[in-house]
Amino acid sequence: MRSTPYPALLAALLLWAAASAQAAPLPRWRPLEQLSVGDRSLAEQALAGHFGADPSLWPDWLGVVGAMIPAGIDGNILIIRAPMLQACGGWGYTVFGPVNAKDSRDLRGPEFCANDLYIVPHGLGAPDIQFDEEGFTADLRTWSHEKARWRWVQGQWLRFTPK
Repeated sequence: MRSTPYPALLAALLLWAAASAQAAPLPRWRPLEQLSVGDRSLAEQALAGHFGADPSLWPDWLGVVGAMIPAGIDGNILIIRAPMLQACGGWGYTVFGPVNAKDSRDLRGPEFCANDLYIVPHGLGAPDIQFDEEGFTADLRTWSHEKARWRWVQGQWLRFTPK
């Protein structure tokens, strides 16, 4: 009688899933100059409202950076981080989806304002993004900060409270 490899394979998959469900730091942040021309242009357009339409006038100390995040079979998502230094958090994060049929990327919702960002893989699609502290206000006066985890589902961000 021949034994099947399925129990061992199932056990390996369960271990991998448990290990990958932990928040992991982002891949290396890269200056905008190191992104592709198209990705750099998208980042500059997205940040024009904060820093002006001419990136050559942005001060060097801004330190705007981007990171490519594997998004399963769809390719990579692009996350741009720029300083916010506001009550909501120290960084503004702008997320773009994988490259589409028009050889561009779609903006995924409004930007986030939070502190450090982590990646939480799940399934075969885009990973969740998690913030150690994301600022929010219920009354537009008093700011609170808590961990927050976001998942892109059917064209919108869904918020979860991490364990």
